[in-house]
Amino acid sequence: MVMPSEKTNVHALGRSGGAQSRSRALSANALDAPLLSGAEMQQYFAQGFLALPNFCSEPELTETRDVLGTLFRNRTGHAEGQQFDMLGLDLVEQSMRQPQILNPSTFAPWLLRTRHFRRVKAIARQLLGPYAQFSFDHGILKPPHSAAATPWHQDEAHQEQRWFRYPQISFWLALQDTSITNGCMRYVPNSHLGRLLPHRPLNDDARIHAIECARESFDESLAQNQPVNAGTCIFHDVRTLHGALPNVSDAPRLAYIVAFVGPPERAVERITPARFARRSAQYSRPASELRRLRWILRGGVVTILVRRIRQGLRSHPRMLWWKMRMLAANFTNPPR
Repeated sequence: MVMPSEKTNVHALGRSGGAQSRSRALSANALDAPLLSGAEMQQYFAQGFLALPNFCSEPELTETRDVLGTLFRNRTGHAEGQQFDMLGLDLVEQSMRQPQILNPSTFAPWLLRTRHFRRVKAIARQLLGPYAQFSFDHGILKPPHSAAATPWHQDEAHQEQRWFRYPQISFWLALQDTSITNGCMRYVPNSHLGRLLPHRPLNDDARIHAIECARESFDESLAQNQPVNAGTCIFHDVRTLHGALPNVSDAPRLAYIVAFVGPPERAVERITPARFARRSAQYSRPASELRRLRWILRGGVVTILVRRIRQGLRSHPRMLWWKMRMLAANFTNPPR
């Protein structure tokens, strides 16, 4: 299994490149003020993504790399299905093509107490409205000399609601210099202005966790590569079509993503989430889902309950009220 070790040192990721980063000046009062200029907001809404260099300070970059590196190295969350291989069959006896940790803040709450988190939260509320709330976070590791590219997809295809959608912004933080060689992000500008495109399991294999957008549904020649320096934060809309190149360099590539959602919106047409499509097409399921089910049945439900109590109420009461109204409206007048 390809995991961080003495040979693959995730703790050392990007320190040479990150040393060139300098965080933007940000006073305590600025956290309560809009953090994007009018031109930056216009660019984000126009193209569906925006890259802000020097967004995260070097000390937080270093500690975030260390925290995620430890979680990957110790296979934290693997037994409960939170750490898995995005692009492979996720079998222990096989090398992981692209490991991912879902909700690493569950195991390292420090991640939600950083200045970086406060900044992205403020920007999310600037773009999505005052009721925007934290949804999830995840870490992605691209091992060196990997031919695996992150497939083209829209994040909305992962949402599980059939009758309404959540506006969402994902904040992708480069934890080291990220180039074309080691797997930079790729985006299709203006793709967020269209509809949710058809998605399917990667390679039409329901056992693989990742999904992909059908190539015939968009023009890949319009894609833009986004190589960035360490500390750059790229944020994109829930419908922005994106992917990432493979890492063919000698070092691992690590990224940390935080997602926020706004109040639910009614779907214009009935949505069939990719996960439902996968389950209806085949009985096979990703190994991580099976591991999580076994973990829950063996007492994990108690752990989940304790975590929820410790986290407290993250959602504003109005979010729940809006969701109930959406469900009621769809029941009386369902989308076609």
